[in-house]
Amino acid sequence: MVFRFIRCYILFVLMSWLVLPPHGLAQSPLNLPFFDDFSGTPTTVDTSRRWLPNGGTYVTNQAGMNPPSLNAVTFDGQNGNGAPYNFLLPLAKGLADQLISRPINLSTLTPANQVFLSFYYQVSNNEEMPDTEDSLRVQFLDNTGLWTSVWSVRGGVPMANFIQVLVPVDQARWFHAGFQFRFQSFGRLSGPYDVWHVDYVLLNSGRSAGDVTRRDIACVRPPTSLLRRYTAMPIDQFLVNPSNELNPTLNTTINNLNNVFNVISYNCALSDSLTNTNYGLLPGGTFLINGATNGINLGVNLNPALIPNTLTPKIIKYKFNVLTGDNNTTIPPVDLRINDTITGFTSLQDYYAYDDGTAEYAAGVNQRFGRVAVRYVLSKPDTITAVRINFVRMETSLVGENIVLFVWKRLDNQASSQLYAKSYPVNYPPGRNNFITLTLDTPISLTDTFYVGYQQTSDLRLTVGFDRNNDASNNTFFSLNLGRNWSASEERGALLLRPVFSPVPFQPVTSLPLVPTLENDSLKVYPNPVRDILKISGVEVKSLHWVDMQGRVVLVQDNLQAIDVLYQEVAVPASLPKGLYVVYFTTHDKRRLVRKIIIE
Repeated sequence: MVFRFIRCYILFVLMSWLVLPPHGLAQSPLNLPFFDDFSGTPTTVDTSRRWLPNGGTYVTNQAGMNPPSLNAVTFDGQNGNGAPYNFLLPLAKGLADQLISRPINLSTLTPANQVFLSFYYQVSNNEEMPDTEDSLRVQFLDNTGLWTSVWSVRGGVPMANFIQVLVPVDQARWFHAGFQFRFQSFGRLSGPYDVWHVDYVLLNSGRSAGDVTRRDIACVRPPTSLLRRYTAMPIDQFLVNPSNELNPTLNTTINNLNNVFNVISYNCALSDSLTNTNYGLLPGGTFLINGATNGINLGVNLNPALIPNTLTPKIIKYKFNVLTGDNNTTIPPVDLRINDTITGFTSLQDYYAYDDGTAEYAAGVNQRFGRVAVRYVLSKPDTITAVRINFVRMETSLVGENIVLFVWKRLDNQASSQLYAKSYPVNYPPGRNNFITLTLDTPISLTDTFYVGYQQTSDLRLTVGFDRNNDASNNTFFSLNLGRNWSASEERGALLLRPVFSPVPFQPVTSLPLVPTLENDSLKVYPNPVRDILKISGVEVKSLHWVDMQGRVVLVQDNLQAIDVLYQEVAVPASLPKGLYVVYFTTHDKRRLVRKIIIE
């Protein structure tokens, strides 16, 4: 399989790594109980009250499978901004992310007070799973400033659910005014590899090894999409037939973490987060939960009439409110109602998307000149102006390399089907789950079905964010022979690749316009016919566009380097079929020259 998740077998490389020393003692130490289920912080841990900063972890509600409550903290081989810890050695392994508590005052307690640390953990299934040599561990800080490992686990075994762990704080050396605990992950350091999740962390006294339940009903999974076909649509496309685009219901799930029954009721509030306009309340229901139960479905019927029929861009917010008895907490003074609401968003602005904005993984083709295409279907004619794409930093930096951005009407290898092709430099967006925008030189008008995609020009793997929670595999395709043949993706998920539209006058475009030519007798190209190496002299060329006899741009070679003054050699791919081509040579000063080249 060539269009696939990024996974490979690696060698262990010993790395020296500076461990963050205990700090934050300038603040007053925390008191028990220490609790965090990460439901109050949607993307990062709470560094103002509970955790030390700069540990590299991030918070998400998209990655873990069947967590105890919404949101979990995730450990991988990237720092908090999404940059790999080691972008020079793709196979390097070592200490990756860590999560360190702020100092906690245990000086008034002793082992007789039965202090336990509990948490849930999971080996990632949605992302790159840790191997058997990778690990997650917990350490305690003693009264001499030394960290001691008290629990650890290795990877390599898939986990369908989170597992709860209880660790006793049972040695006198840990009962001091600056006690801390920390989680550390060890794995590959060149990207989002070897991923672990941790949730529902509780440190408290008066516990036992059997203290595994909480009086807590918690929201868990993100609400389903407002839309049937996409996760986002341009507002004018949506308004062609809103009832046809909307799902009839919105759904989410909750867990009862207690072993007794509870009566709950719920509803869902609809609003526009761009304007803070309330659209109305969708009624839910009331029912009885018998004992500890996971994955309880909550659903509401969607009323299309609540969404205004206007062209104003909108981000529809739908917030499930679950009314429980969690204010009667078993962890006083913690208010467990913090996880009794969960929110979803659907963008109705200027772009299409199949993804939810979170890349659990990365995907791509593993071959130079490999192509990827994603299919979309318009509700009415429209004009594409740009493409947003989430390039993921993995293994080796590809800054300075290029991709060719394509827009097609069909994937049938016909000249009339190729509407746009241009080379763009690869850049990585700042932070995690962000996008770069590739703006089209000329807006392209489309009528119904179209495809957007790219061709990589490097032997190094170009990785694009991949959403495992939404499946667009039947609309995702790849080609390894310059677009002559296409295959459907076999991986369930959606690329973070979004076409952007703008309301400009509609003018049908039937084919890719040929680039202008200039005469220049100083350009020498040989041998012609050519087999493998094309030699260029007389002019320093930046890029080549190969056009076949059907008028299709079948290959773009960019960022060409000179071997000597006004002399270059360019490899002709073996995958390029024999025959006659019109080749456009673009110089560094943006002149364009043309020659007919025969490949034999």
